[in-house]
Amino acid sequence: MQFKTEIRAAVPRSKCAECGVKTIAVPWAGKHSRFTWMFEAVAIKVLQAAANVKRAAELLGLSWEAMHSIIERAVDRGLARRDLEDIHHVGIDEKSFGKGQDYISLMTDLD
Repeated sequence: MQFKTEIRAAVPRSKCAECGVKTIAVPWAGKHSRFTWMFEAVAIKVLQAAANVKRAAELLGLSWEAMHSIIERAVDRGLARRDLEDIHHVGIDEKSFGKGQDYISLMTDLD
């Protein structure tokens, strides 16, 4: 992440009266993403180490909205990989942390 890299590619597009505009998937980025898979992975690591989304966005030179879209895509990828077939008993708890009304909900497979 020492150098800014721009990937310019003429991604084939087609416009259909019934389907609208369609593009092919590119191997380096997700659908409708302005960022590469590698950059999004680094952004998630920065987010995990930062105090909050705003600080992570500042460190990466992104807007809060851009950072939030990276988070949404990462969550969607994680949910798509989940396998819930073998989960039969779920435990849930809520913990408070810090001062004020800060809570986190925890879910775990009891088996």
